[in-house]
Amino acid sequence: MSIFPRTLASIVLLSLLVPAFAAGQRIGSPWRDAAPPVTADADSAIPAPDHDARFESPHFSGSANCSGCHNDLRDEQGATISLGAEWSGSMMAHAARDPLFHAKFASEQQRNPALTSVLSEKCLRCHAPMAVFEAGFDGQPLTLLEDTGILDPANPYHDQAMEGVSCMACHQIEDAPDLGEKASFSGGFSIPTMLESTERVAYGQYALPSENLMRNRSGVLPVHSGHMEDSALCATCHELNTPVVDSDGEIVSGHELPEQAVYSEWQQSDFADDGATPQSCQDCHMERAEGVRMANRPRRLTPVDDFKRHRFSGANTVVMDILNKHRAELGVTSGDMEKAIQANREFLQRAADIRIASVKRVGGFVKVKVEVSNRTGHKLPTGFPSRRVWVDFEVLDEDGHELFRSGRMDADGSIAGVDSDDNGSEFEPHHRVISNQQQVQVYESIMGDTDGELTYTLLAGSDYLKDNRIPPAGFDKVRATANVAVKGAALKDRDFGSGVDRITYRVPLAKSGPLQIRATLRYQPLSAAFLDDLFRDADLPLVARFQRYWEEAELRAETLASVEQWLAR
Repeated sequence: MSIFPRTLASIVLLSLLVPAFAAGQRIGSPWRDAAPPVTADADSAIPAPDHDARFESPHFSGSANCSGCHNDLRDEQGATISLGAEWSGSMMAHAARDPLFHAKFASEQQRNPALTSVLSEKCLRCHAPMAVFEAGFDGQPLTLLEDTGILDPANPYHDQAMEGVSCMACHQIEDAPDLGEKASFSGGFSIPTMLESTERVAYGQYALPSENLMRNRSGVLPVHSGHMEDSALCATCHELNTPVVDSDGEIVSGHELPEQAVYSEWQQSDFADDGATPQSCQDCHMERAEGVRMANRPRRLTPVDDFKRHRFSGANTVVMDILNKHRAELGVTSGDMEKAIQANREFLQRAADIRIASVKRVGGFVKVKVEVSNRTGHKLPTGFPSRRVWVDFEVLDEDGHELFRSGRMDADGSIAGVDSDDNGSEFEPHHRVISNQQQVQVYESIMGDTDGELTYTLLAGSDYLKDNRIPPAGFDKVRATANVAVKGAALKDRDFGSGVDRITYRVPLAKSGPLQIRATLRYQPLSAAFLDDLFRDADLPLVARFQRYWEEAELRAETLASVEQWLAR
């Protein structure tokens, strides 16, 4: 299977069945032509992924053509709300130039060289959706890493690719009947095709008083549609199933790994549309602004409330920091990355709470109950299985001397005592009670291959050996669907469930006197074991480059929440 959504013959047939202006093309259709496998040249130079943000193609328009009217907006307090500027600092804008994505793709390709087309099919449709769509429509091959791949400025789809998830990539997704269903997941969204150059559509949440200005300036017809506020729109890329490859390098028929199931997690929470406290993906990740004119022209536009900002707050400050510090090498030419990082950091600090429920001395022990609460509409953490959240728990005497610590992070990003960080073939189990410093509560998903062995190779992932990521409020771990099931000891832990985990720390301590108890909840988008596995392929230039970035980086983790309490004598 290749990345191409349709053959030319299919397009012609479709044009005979439906009106040209209503036809839609689906990314990820099951009937694609096969592309020959390609292997990246480990010695090839890495091109700088620069691009022209004013490009025009048959189906898309560059972000700069949109930002002229959609920048320099202000809310009712006078604060600047610039859609293009805020988007350009997001991971959405850098989806195709993300150096971690490049490194992981190269590693997966080297480990499965015959499956390059499968990787391209799964990865590029969401990391470079406009390029995939346009190339598929033209019947042209598309690769990422080869000499003529999309990172090469000479590639005819380079500009579309390096826009990442851009304005037109999202605002042209149709409200197809199966939006929010499995057919639309893994990049299976539908975009109108075969439109006249002046009839390209852009769906939006607000009805406009006039369509002529936008049509005349950009050749885009604005269309009001409520599906732009629907979580199903986000699910097209954030509900991703990947093929499973066995130890012989063969794809296992009829079996996929839920690489991420953010939408399914949300559907089974209190935040779902029919839940106790409904909130969409957009409600959280596109913060609200009040009293904003949606464009800076015409001046007669009436300000609207509940205006969704386009900075797409998320959790990956570590890669954003790397992008910012290596802008020239990575072709990052726009976006206030430092401002975006701070906004994401503040967003993360609203994701969870931690509290000390009780502290008491029992014989020669100090017994502390710690409660961690997930405040998000999905698991904590969610997304790609390289992420982890853990509890850093400390007991200190009255002079500040450390008496006990579970979860100390070392300078390289590894966590003391965590089994996976000491031995990449093992993983830290879920704990209900922690009684020594070599036990750490780590919330994560760990993949297993078809032989039941731990793996960090995505295509080898067949199931999860461990998934104790804290579910959102309203989530029933017993009745949860298989793709979001709790795995491992957490399933039987009565203190682990809907939106919360409670841990008991039983600290052996004979010393009397006042004690200071600290509990800190920390987050890493990249675990030490994941990186160790990735860096096994440092013979590849893109992996070596990311290893260099990582070793030079100062940001290893983020603090989500913390609490401290004194225990008297």
